Amino acid sequence: MSPQRAVPFSISSAFTNSPFGGNPAAVVFLDSEADAKLDADTLGKIAVNFQQPMTAFVYTSTKSEASAAAGTATFEIRWITPTATEVSICGHATLVAASAIFARGLVGAEITTLEFRGRMNGSIIRASKRPNGKFEISLPRSNTFSEKIPAGDALLPMLRQFESPDIVFVGHGGPGFENYLLIELDLKGNKTLGEYEVDAEAFRSTGYLVNIVTTRSPTPDASFVSRMFSPIALPADHAEDQVCGSAHCLLAPYWQNKLGLGQEFSARQVSTRGGDLGLRLDDNMVALEGETAVIANGEIFL
Repeated sequence: MSPQRAVPFSISSAFTNSPFGGNPAAVVFLDSEADAKLDADTLGKIAVNFQQPMTAFVYTSTKSEASAAAGTATFEIRWITPTATEVSICGHATLVAASAIFARGLVGAEITTLEFRGRMNGSIIRASKRPNGKFEISLPRSNTFSEKIPAGDALLPMLRQFESPDIVFVGHGGPGFENYLLIELDLKGNKTLGEYEVDAEAFRSTGYLVNIVTTRSPTPDASFVSRMFSPIALPADHAEDQVCGSAHCLLAPYWQNKLGLGQEFSARQVSTRGGDLGLRLDDNMVALEGETAVIANGEIFL
């Protein structure tokens, strides 16, 4: 048996300044030579051990020298859920990875931008540290295409939890986000979206990996609020994602168009832990800005 090696990790929460808010993620810093070829089964077992909403595995890319932009360092990244499901994109874990890389001094002072290359679909996410101390990641924006309520009224069991709201819109994402479902509700009761106790497992009937429920914000500090449920990818007892960055690839363009918003605005995910996002749009991208809070640092042994 080969000797075990110590591999560093960190756990931080994204889109919050509190370790008890936002969405946590573990980041495992692999050695580009020894660990880059670890099989998916091993990485999945590591993610299951961490039992965080997402575990990101990062290592220096062999393509770093080919990066077109000066002041940019390139990393490979993989995102794996606590059920050992590898996904093609994850915003909050990438924000956490970026903050950890800068905090640990893993790049030189001349580096201002990080470029993360996803494994599953070749996606590239750029990240930077803002002058205000927050971090920003740029994700691809997606249009949302209207669709009828899924066959057999699959939405009805879950929407009854919201006291029979009006369904304003149901749609799915475009290329790369086809497995994302967005539902805008007009709530008729006295509760706000965040005040409902929701059985996330009910969303399994839609067949979508990511199920987003959204309403206009009840307060002026955000343009809209949302919650996200993924019983397919997350453990049954934690199937609500606390702050889903990639959901805003659909949410930000949707609400910008609906409300006539400018290029920059704010949003809030109203889960139990909650999180605040600054959003900025251009023609092709959605930039998400947020704080991070360190929960733990340490080593695992492989």
